[in-house]
Amino acid sequence: MGEQKVTLGQKMRVKVNGVRIKPPFKLEGVFDVERTEDSIVVTTNIGVRLVWNGNSFFQVSATANFKNRLCGLCGNFNGVPRDDLKTRRGR
Repeated sequence: MGEQKVTLGQKMRVKVNGVRIKPPFKLEGVFDVERTEDSIVVTTNIGVRLVWNGNSFFQVSATANFKNRLCGLCGNFNGVPRDDLKTRRGR
C-alpha cells in the first residue's frame, strides 16, 4: 500500500516495513491491523481487506470500486467466474 509493506507470516506474525509489530496497529490513513481470536485482519483505506489465519487460510476482499479492475489469483471481479484466472490480455 503505497510505500508501506505488510508481511503476514506463520503463527500470526506481522511485520510492517520489515519491523515486527503486535496488533492492534494503526498507520493513520493507510491501514489498520487487528487480531481476532483466530486470525489477523488488515483493513486498508483503499477498500481492500485481508484475513490471515497464520497457517493456510488467506482471504482478500475488495469494495465495489475495484469491480473490473483486478486480475491474478484472486480473480478479476467482473462477475464471470470462468475467466478469473486469465490475464488482462486473455491468457
